[in-house]
Amino acid sequence: MQCRTDQHIKTLSGRRRHIVGIRAADKAAKAKAERQAVNSIVQGSAADLIKNAMIAIDAELNPPTGAAHGGGAQRGRMLLQIHDELLFEVAEAHAPALRERVRRIMQAITTSEGQPLRVPLRVQIKQGLSWGELEAIE
Repeated sequence: MQCRTDQHIKTLSGRRRHIVGIRAADKAAKAKAERQAVNSIVQGSAADLIKNAMIAIDAELNPPTGAAHGGGAQRGRMLLQIHDELLFEVAEAHAPALRERVRRIMQAITTSEGQPLRVPLRVQIKQGLSWGELEAIE
C-alpha cells in the first residue's frame, strides 16, 4: 500500500488526506489506519465524482447568458445533493429530456486527468411528485 510510504491517500481527483498511524508499531492502531486509508479513498473519490457531476450538470442547465439553450423551465433545476444522489425539479413534460441529459453527463464523468473510469458508472433514475414518492424509471 503506497499509503505506508507516503502517509497519505489520494482520491481520483488527486485530493490528499494524511493518515495518522499508518506506520504505528501497535497492530490495532495500524489496522485502524489501514481501514481508514481504504475508506478515505473510496468515499473521497465518490465525493469527487458527484461534485464533478454537479458542476457539469449545472454548466449545462445554466449556460452563460446568450447561449443557445432552451428556457429554464425546460432545463429543470438541481435542488439538492444527498450523498450520491441528486434531486431535481422539472416540469413533468420535460422530465424525460432532463433524465437523459443527467444520465449522459453523470456516466461521462472522468478522472482528474480526463481519463474514463475503468468501471463505468451506472446511473439509476427515479421520478415522482415528491421525494417520498420517487419510483425507479429504468
